[in-house]
Amino acid sequence: MSGLTRREALQLFAGMGAAAVLGVGCATVRPTSPPVGWSLPKGQPLLLTNAVVVDVERGTHRRDVAVSIRDGLIAGLVEPRGDPSAADARVIDCQGGYLIPGLINAHSHINMPSISPIRFSDLGLIRDQILKNYEDAVCWGVTTVRDMTAVPKMLRRDRAAIARGDLLGPRILSPFSFITVPGGYPDFGGVGNQIARWFTGDPLLRAADAAECRQFVRQVREQGADLVKIGFDDRSFLWGKNDVRLPVLSDAQVEAVMDEAAQAGLPVSAHHLYSSGLDRGLQFGVNSLEHVPADAPISDRQMRAILDQKIPVVPTLMVGISMAFAREGVADPDDPILADRRNWRDSVQLPEVPLHCRSEIAARNEQAARFYRRGDYALPENRGHEYFDPVLASRLLVMAANNTARLIRDGATIGVGNDSGVFFIYPGMVHLEMECLCRVGLTPAQALRAATLVNARLCRIDDRCGTIAAGKWADLVLLTGDPLADVANAGKVRAVFKQGELVSAADGFVDPAAATKTAG
Repeated sequence: MSGLTRREALQLFAGMGAAAVLGVGCATVRPTSPPVGWSLPKGQPLLLTNAVVVDVERGTHRRDVAVSIRDGLIAGLVEPRGDPSAADARVIDCQGGYLIPGLINAHSHINMPSISPIRFSDLGLIRDQILKNYEDAVCWGVTTVRDMTAVPKMLRRDRAAIARGDLLGPRILSPFSFITVPGGYPDFGGVGNQIARWFTGDPLLRAADAAECRQFVRQVREQGADLVKIGFDDRSFLWGKNDVRLPVLSDAQVEAVMDEAAQAGLPVSAHHLYSSGLDRGLQFGVNSLEHVPADAPISDRQMRAILDQKIPVVPTLMVGISMAFAREGVADPDDPILADRRNWRDSVQLPEVPLHCRSEIAARNEQAARFYRRGDYALPENRGHEYFDPVLASRLLVMAANNTARLIRDGATIGVGNDSGVFFIYPGMVHLEMECLCRVGLTPAQALRAATLVNARLCRIDDRCGTIAAGKWADLVLLTGDPLADVANAGKVRAVFKQGELVSAADGFVDPAAATKTAG
């Protein structure tokens, strides 16, 4: 059975408040060409020659080897000539490009469409954009995505279709649903009506007590979840609502989640934007922290606990930058970090948006930028609608940048995820999140290591991906420039292999059909 069609998507979405399920709106590089979908018969080796192989663990290059691939796995790094096992191999000349492991987006919402509000008439367009999101990821070298809440039924079905080869897309790991409490964060969109939840599955599981928390962990485990996601925010991110305190999971509920997840062998990830949430994540020893505190500096005590517990942090810097619009005619803080990030967004991120989405979605993104710059979210007629708070985002992004810089300086483990699904952010934009992290202290080599090996460890799949090594999936990305010299080169993709299949190739890349045999 193939993935959902537009018609099936309309049936899937029927009867629901689409915003409730899909979420609140929530130098330019060339994209690769449309997918290729070329692979060799089972058992026949493929040899990638004339490439600079990047060792992401050591931050070095290897120019003296070729990469041997057989049956979707890396067979080894071999001498370009004279390897007996490659005598019958097909050869692709990488023409001096830089070969890196497939990138991993460790925090994405891959079946969110990056628009809001959502109209019923948008549902076909949304499905098209979701399919585009899957393709967008792999065509920009992102071969694995850790999706951090979704439309569960759709994602499970699409994930299976991708695994079968019926859809082009990345390998997807997901908790499927976010475990929270009634009235708690996320406080936007509600959860739709019962009919909608029957069609879509519920992205928000709101537990009334510890027993229900255990039930929800068992539920997502049975659905095939790869992790469990909870949240600790006690404040809203919506315009006009930040003073409202939200209920959060009780200690007993968190303990129940942690215990049930441990029994199931699932890691627990915690969303937090505030220092109080960081404290609770440290108190219970979660396995990863999503975002960074944006209301107060990380304290020495908190930093010691992060390091002692070896908890990886995925800062998702792009999301704050994307939301931090200055309102026309209103005095704005004179902060160099804020000015720098807005300039980067307007000159680098926004011009790249049309490369990642359908033209109708790009136009809606442009409308959203105008809406927030004009300050229309504050108009009386818009009261009662759900819009993020760009004034709050502007304050928070400065603190988030400073806290991420400290995490880097003090040696915390940093993962790379861009929170795609929010306005102006798409799953293939991992290279831009890498740029953001380099602006607060990572070197290009560290950013590349974080987006590959560190993310693979965070996802508990480092035995299968994250480096170019024998026995691992042949997830490989060919770049035109050296990513160790300039992190922006991570977005200059020439070709992408996923488990040995050439899934995308830029204009001018060698035609695999013309690949020659080795000389032996």
